[in-house]
Amino acid sequence: SLIDNVIYYDYTFINKSANTYSSFRAGIHADMDLGYAFDDFIGFDSAHRMGIQYNGTNDDGGSAGHPTNSYGSVPPMVGISLVSLPGDAGTNYVPAGSFVYYNNDFSNIGNPTTDTNCSNYMRSMLRDGTHLTNDFSGPGVQSQGYGSGPNCNYVYTGDPGDKSQWSECACNNNPGDRRFIISSNDFTLSPGGSQHMLMALIAVDSTGGCPQTSFEKIKIAADTAWAMYAHVVEAVPNLPAQIAAFIYPNPAHDKLYFDAGSSANEGSINVYNVLGQMMNTPIHKSGNQYMLDISQFPCGFYNVLYRTSTTQQAYEFVKE
Repeated sequence: SLIDNVIYYDYTFINKSANTYSSFRAGIHADMDLGYAFDDFIGFDSAHRMGIQYNGTNDDGGSAGHPTNSYGSVPPMVGISLVSLPGDAGTNYVPAGSFVYYNNDFSNIGNPTTDTNCSNYMRSMLRDGTHLTNDFSGPGVQSQGYGSGPNCNYVYTGDPGDKSQWSECACNNNPGDRRFIISSNDFTLSPGGSQHMLMALIAVDSTGGCPQTSFEKIKIAADTAWAMYAHVVEAVPNLPAQIAAFIYPNPAHDKLYFDAGSSANEGSINVYNVLGQMMNTPIHKSGNQYMLDISQFPCGFYNVLYRTSTTQQAYEFVKE
C-alpha cells in the first residue's frame, strides 16, 4: 500500500504573546542523504507543493564503489509535500512560498549559518539575498538556479522524465550532496491566534535515477497522502467500541472472518481502504460469523466498518 510509505508531520503555531506577527513563514530544511549522499539531484512538483530528492545516476554509490547503505541499481526517490498550509480553503490551495536547494559547503548557495541565511532561503533567495532565477536554456546545458534568467520562487520545476523541462537531469548537472528548503507563503499570527501546517514525508522504491527516472510514481504516492488526509476520517468513523465482535486472522491473505456475536442479526458490514473508498467485497454470513473474500485486494491496511441500528465500530486489518 502506498500509504505505508507516508509519514505525516502535523504542526500548530500558536501566538501566546500580545504582539501581531506578520510575514511569518514556516518551512523545513531537508538533508535526505538518499543512500550514498554525494550523487543526488533535487526537483520540485508545484501541484503537490513537493520538494523531491532523487539519484543523479541510475547506480547509487557506484562512483564510490557502492559503500555501505548505498542502494546500487534502481534507487528509490523521496519527497516532502506541504499537504496543508495557512491560507488553504477547501479545495482552493495556496502555492508554496519557496523551494530552494543548497550544497554541503559554505558558498553563497551552501549551508545556512545565520538566521538571515535561513530567512533568505525561505524567501527564494541565496544566502546573501540574491534572488533565484530560472536559468534553464535547454537540455544538456548545466543550470544552477541563479545568475541569468527571470526571477523565480522555485528551482528545477520540471519532470526529469521529460528532457524538454527544467530539471537537473535534463541539464546534465553534476550530482552532489544536495539539501533543500521548502516553505509556506507569508501568513499572520495574531495575538492568541494559531495557524496549522501539515507536511508528508513520501518515499517510493525502484524509481531509478537520472536518466531512467520520472516523478510519475512519487506523484501517485503524493495523491494518496493528500487524499487520505482529506477523506479517511470522514469515510470511516471510529466510535467508542460498544459491540462484542472480533476479526481474524490478522494479517489475512485470502479470507477474513468477522464474528459479530449477538448483534449479527441486526448488523451490516463494509470494508474501506485507507482513502475511505468502499471495497467491492464478496461477503458470506453463517450464524454470527461473516466471511469476507479479500483475495483480490492489494496488500495494505483496511477497515471493516460494522453498523447496527444504534452504533458503529471500525476494525483495522492488514491484507498480506
